[in-house]
Amino acid sequence: MKQALEANRQLTNESLTNALREYFDPASGKFQERVERLISRTVNLNRYCGIHSLKDRALEESKKDEEIRKLRLIQEAKSAFDEEARPISLPVS
Repeated sequence: MKQALEANRQLTNESLTNALREYFDPASGKFQERVERLISRTVNLNRYCGIHSLKDRALEESKKDEEIRKLRLIQEAKSAFDEEARPISLPVS
């Protein structure tokens, strides 16, 4: 019975050691692979968010520019209308 328990303990110890090595080995372990994938996804997500943030800011600036152009056109139209509404003095000959 003691030999059977010892053999079972040794087999369990070897299985656990192999499983931990397979998962945590820095050179080829699954943990390292998963960390690298996570970092890659995080970098890609940051780039994606950064790009969309830039697009949102550009769109916002574009809307502001459009509003400024509209205001300028309105001011120019008012100025032109005001000039036409002024009486024109003709030179007397």
